[in-house]
Amino acid sequence: MTWVLGATAVACLAGVWNLTRPSKGVERAHAHFQGQVKKNPQDASSRLELGKLKLSRGEITGAVSDLQIACELAPKSAVAHHHLGLALLASGNLPGSIVHFEKAIELQPYFGEAYAGLGAALEAKKDLHGAMSVYTKAIKSDRSASSPHMGIARVQCHLNDPKAAIQALKEAIRLDPARRFEAKETPDFDALLGEAEFRRIVF
Repeated sequence: MTWVLGATAVACLAGVWNLTRPSKGVERAHAHFQGQVKKNPQDASSRLELGKLKLSRGEITGAVSDLQIACELAPKSAVAHHHLGLALLASGNLPGSIVHFEKAIELQPYFGEAYAGLGAALEAKKDLHGAMSVYTKAIKSDRSASSPHMGIARVQCHLNDPKAAIQALKEAIRLDPARRFEAKETPDFDALLGEAEFRRIVF
């Protein structure tokens, strides 16, 4: 299977955080927090929220900048480190993203999404066994999360184990039916198109 970092990173991110299309609510929130940060640049909470909103809008460079400041202002905020990890992952800075996901986990050991983010970064780095280990920890941390199951499905697919990949994918879809569309659209699962069971659960 050919690895394409861009496609893999997008697929990983889709499993960790949902990109949202601009809406009136998002635009109002963005304007509000931008105003709050302008009034008080040292407001870590507003800086974090602004960074998260920029990330959701696909403004990766701006998100990285705001989230770095949020981490400087609130170095013990696991949420700030997690979202900076996501922004750095989206920017292609895998080593940086790993540092911040690991920091989020250090600060909050049962932070399931931070484990999933770390797994995504390791997966994008092609450390498949490391990613598998982290995704397994993510599931133990939060049994209701679908993203680590999607991660395991991708890894098993890259490891040429279609049966295990499909089993993990089934669980991801059970937890979040929207994962069916993701599995259908991402090229990471192209190797499973010849599997009848994959076609049955996805199409």
